[in-house]
Amino acid sequence: MKRILRNIIIAILVVVLLWLIFVTIDCLRLRNSKYYTYPLINLKQDANLERVTYTGLGYTISYVQNKEIIHQPGSDAVASGIGACGAEFKLFGKILIWAYIE
Repeated sequence: MKRILRNIIIAILVVVLLWLIFVTIDCLRLRNSKYYTYPLINLKQDANLERVTYTGLGYTISYVQNKEIIHQPGSDAVASGIGACGAEFKLFGKILIWAYIE
């Protein structure tokens, strides 16, 4: 019985270690990538006018854009410029690992 319990604990620790390595690699990869880069495993994507959120395995990455609407005189066309941009990486949707604003 002790041998089975020990093997189960070892298997759980190996899975947790592999998950930690995966999240660390994806965290570093997304930190140094271009805007709107998907996680390696993308489970869900939510998008609205100001924020795009990708959900990975136990973490989320959100890209934020505050858009400025510019009305051009003499034209019906509306051009949108980009104000502040940023991204945030959260573990389990609650613990902020890193964030930046440009």
